[in-house]
Amino acid sequence: MRHEAKMRRRLSLEFALAVLFAGSVLISDRIGTGPENIAAGLLAVALPVLALSAWFFVCARNIAALRDFEKAVAVRAIAITSGVVLWVTTAWGLCSLHLGAPELPLALVAPLAAGIYSLVHAATARYFL
Repeated sequence: MRHEAKMRRRLSLEFALAVLFAGSVLISDRIGTGPENIAAGLLAVALPVLALSAWFFVCARNIAALRDFEKAVAVRAIAITSGVVLWVTTAWGLCSLHLGAPELPLALVAPLAAGIYSLVHAATARYFL
């Protein structure tokens, strides 16, 4: 039970950082940027990058703290997620290039990967546990 409580706290922190990243992207979009306002542009970039860095650090720390079997499941889910994200972004890019589809905003790749990881991890954990 104690292990489950720790996992809930860790996942809650990851979720909070994901929300912080999404909020910082929205805030950075509202900051006036351009060649005439370099300081605002740097701030618009720094906010989401710092939030993303904290999110990545916490996720990596949480995976390192897992038990061996849980860590193996998480690493397998990361590998599958990486392949899926590469496939989706490449397919979208090809559609943009050849079919005139809108370009994928690269700032959305991290939330896309997190969402896919959640689904893959849940399916992988259910299969192996």
